Amino acid sequence: MQPCVDWLEALAVQGFAILKGAPNDINVAKKLAKRIGYIKRTTYGDVFEVKSKPNAGNYAYLMTPLPLHTDMPYYEYKAGINILHTLVQSESRGGANTLTDGFNVASQLQKLHPEDFEVLKSVPVNWFDIGHDGDDSKPFHSLWRAPVICLDVDGRFARINQNTTKRDSRFSVSLAQAVSWYKAYDKFLEIAQSEAVEFKTQAGDVFVFNNLRMLHGRTAYEDAPGNKRHLVGAYVDWDIIYSKLRTLKFPNAKD
Repeated sequence: MQPCVDWLEALAVQGFAILKGAPNDINVAKKLAKRIGYIKRTTYGDVFEVKSKPNAGNYAYLMTPLPLHTDMPYYEYKAGINILHTLVQSESRGGANTLTDGFNVASQLQKLHPEDFEVLKSVPVNWFDIGHDGDDSKPFHSLWRAPVICLDVDGRFARINQNTTKRDSRFSVSLAQAVSWYKAYDKFLEIAQSEAVEFKTQAGDVFVFNNLRMLHGRTAYEDAPGNKRHLVGAYVDWDIIYSKLRTLKFPNAKD
């Protein structure tokens, strides 16, 4: 019980955790998600595989660099955590994970460039995902409008939306707002990149992180015979995680 509590608390406080020594089993991500409670089903199904797919519509399936981002900004209620199990890691120099704390980036922006912070927390952006490579090859068209930096009712950071490849080319704001937004957005990305850490998971590693808070990415890699990269992922909502934590820490709680 305690290892599970430690793991989930690390996710809640630090925003990420890496589990080592997972078996070479394609169902590891699904089993971990179900150990917490319930998988969040998305356009891409209960679980998703990350490996090179020629002409893919999703950047995650390409070998080119994957910029720092959060998953699914186009969902009104996007997944809370991302569970990524590395089955096979690329033997090339590339394929390294990149990670930065979006809440820290927003906090630095607020201190160093308060006007830019106000822009990114107030100007709504159109986020979208359109394709035909969803679960069971079903077509999809997801769309949500929200700022990059979202606060809760108490003014605390609640959610970061950042995915350059999933930002709609249509910007439903005035020209003046658009100019201010791009200036602020450039500052945000500059800080995010400067604060990013880089590491490379190995086969058997399970990289889990807060998708509302952490920006993640990947360096480019060469997908050649004998040099593959294969990950399997699943999502879980924070409501389910917090519920699991409470049942573990307070097993005798009453209605």
